[in-house]
Amino acid sequence: MLEIQKTEIDKKENNSSKKNNDLLINKNVNEQLNTYINKLETLSRTYIYLSLWVLHNGRKGIAKHLETLSNKKEKYAKEVIDYLLDIGIMPEIKSIEIENDEISSLEDVIDIVYNKELKLKNIYNELLKTIRDNEETIFEPLILEHIKDYVEDLSMVNDFKNNKDNNKINNKDTKEQKDE
Repeated sequence: MLEIQKTEIDKKENNSSKKNNDLLINKNVNEQLNTYINKLETLSRTYIYLSLWVLHNGRKGIAKHLETLSNKKEKYAKEVIDYLLDIGIMPEIKSIEIENDEISSLEDVIDIVYNKELKLKNIYNELLKTIRDNEETIFEPLILEHIKDYVEDLSMVNDFKNNKDNNKINNKDTKEQKDE
């Protein structure tokens, strides 16, 4: 599939002059993809930190869910990075810092994750719009696959958020710890 898509880029390049300083893709799409990569990298690090905090506070099951979210974000970033490298574009990865959100309870962790996932929705929408507006649809299948997984992730986080005030989280966490 990637070979076919590379051929489409080669055709596009041969049919028109190189645009935006010899980029093979539109400058706006490139900027949006780099924003996306950097946001995913930041989220991955943030979720690892939150996972460690939760684990330190005795919640192994929830820590595993946060680690899974972190791994997915890292995987998505790597896929886009590889995609860009495959078509000859060097991604722009900024310095990554873990955000210093105030955490004093499991509810704080769940709220942080929920709010960060909601912000990611805006990045997906803007990225997809930019890709479509600039007719760089070569990236669309990859981003749509990420969005599909994102909806599942948001549903899981939403379940945690909706259940944070009752014992469902505590029971699930305890059961997962016993299973290991």
